[in-house]
Amino acid sequence: MPTVTTFSLTLPPAQPPRDTYFCIRMTQAEKNQVHNLAKRLRVPASTLARHFLLEAVQQLTAGEEPAFEA
Repeated sequence: MPTVTTFSLTLPPAQPPRDTYFCIRMTQAEKNQVHNLAKRLRVPASTLARHFLLEAVQQLTAGEEPAFEA
Protein backbone atom coordinates (compact mmCIF):
# COMPACT_ATOMS: atom_id res chain seq x y z
CA MET A 1 0.00 0.00 0.00
CA PRO A 2 1.43 3.45 -0.89
CA THR A 3 2.52 5.83 1.83
CA VAL A 4 0.13 8.73 2.44
CA THR A 5 1.46 12.05 3.65
CA THR A 6 -0.96 14.08 5.74
CA PHE A 7 -0.74 17.77 6.44
CA SER A 8 -2.08 19.58 9.48
CA LEU A 9 -3.43 22.84 8.15
CA THR A 10 -3.59 26.02 10.19
CA LEU A 11 -4.95 29.48 9.50
CA PRO A 12 -2.41 32.09 8.41
CA PRO A 13 -1.38 34.80 10.86
CA ALA A 14 -1.55 38.46 9.78
CA GLN A 15 1.66 39.51 8.07
CA PRO A 16 2.97 42.61 6.29
CA PRO A 17 2.40 42.99 2.52
CA ARG A 18 4.79 41.20 0.17
CA ASP A 19 6.71 42.78 -2.71
CA THR A 20 7.44 39.76 -4.93
CA TYR A 21 5.03 37.79 -7.13
CA PHE A 22 4.91 34.02 -7.63
CA CYS A 23 2.46 33.08 -10.37
CA ILE A 24 0.88 29.69 -10.95
CA ARG A 25 -1.61 28.42 -13.51
CA MET A 26 -4.95 27.12 -12.26
CA THR A 27 -8.26 26.23 -13.77
CA GLN A 28 -11.10 28.62 -13.05
CA ALA A 29 -12.66 25.91 -10.86
CA GLU A 30 -9.45 25.60 -8.77
CA LYS A 31 -9.23 29.36 -8.38
CA ASN A 32 -12.88 29.49 -7.31
CA GLN A 33 -12.25 26.81 -4.69
CA VAL A 34 -9.39 28.83 -3.19
CA HIS A 35 -11.43 32.04 -3.23
CA ASN A 36 -14.49 30.35 -1.70
CA LEU A 37 -12.48 28.83 1.14
CA ALA A 38 -10.70 32.14 1.78
CA LYS A 39 -14.04 33.93 1.91
CA ARG A 40 -15.39 31.38 4.42
CA LEU A 41 -12.27 31.81 6.59
CA ARG A 42 -12.33 35.61 6.18
CA VAL A 43 -8.79 35.91 4.85
CA PRO A 44 -7.52 37.11 1.45
CA ALA A 45 -7.20 34.31 -1.11
CA SER A 46 -3.55 35.14 -1.77
CA THR A 47 -2.77 34.96 1.95
CA LEU A 48 -4.46 31.58 2.23
CA ALA A 49 -2.72 30.17 -0.86
CA ARG A 50 0.70 31.45 0.26
CA HIS A 51 0.20 30.06 3.76
CA PHE A 52 -0.75 26.57 2.52
CA LEU A 53 2.10 26.54 0.01
CA LEU A 54 4.69 27.54 2.63
CA GLU A 55 3.23 25.07 5.16
CA ALA A 56 3.62 22.26 2.61
CA VAL A 57 7.20 23.31 1.80
CA GLN A 58 8.07 23.38 5.51
CA GLN A 59 6.57 19.94 6.17
CA LEU A 60 8.15 18.36 3.10
CA THR A 61 11.62 19.72 3.86
CA ALA A 62 11.52 19.03 7.62
CA GLY A 63 11.30 15.26 7.45
CA GLU A 64 11.74 12.33 5.19
CA GLU A 65 11.35 12.45 1.45
CA PRO A 66 7.66 11.89 0.70
CA ALA A 67 6.55 9.12 -1.63
CA PHE A 68 4.79 10.48 -4.70
CA GLU A 69 2.95 8.49 -7.29
CA ALA A 70 3.72 9.36 -10.90
